[in-house]
Amino acid sequence: MKKDIVLKVLFYFLPAAVIVIFLVILNSFGFIKSYLPAGKQIPAAIDNIENLIIEEAWGEALQEEEKLQQNWNKLVPLIQISTTEENIKDFTRTLNTLEGYLRGKEKGLSLAEVQLLRFSWQQLEN
Repeated sequence: MKKDIVLKVLFYFLPAAVIVIFLVILNSFGFIKSYLPAGKQIPAAIDNIENLIIEEAWGEALQEEEKLQQNWNKLVPLIQISTTEENIKDFTRTLNTLEGYLRGKEKGLSLAEVQLLRFSWQQLEN
């Protein structure tokens, strides 16, 4: 009798627990974006890069972009289940394009890519 109760509890509880855990993981991007160090540093790095581009401090902007790239690379494995692959690729592509424009010292194009980075960052949660 006791064995039947345990089996019934496991039969209903285990699938429900798995579903709840999966839903928590799928909705975790807001937490990752707000509370993990890599997630908190990305918006600040985007702002810093924009200011450095305006000042035309290209070397410093490239260094800041490298830090942004490192933080992004730390974050991607954590968010790949809670956002679309397309959004991840868009952010990565924009980041790589920004690096090229920074190396070419293209002020206008670099600023445009910074705005695209901001937009892509906001889109990641959607």
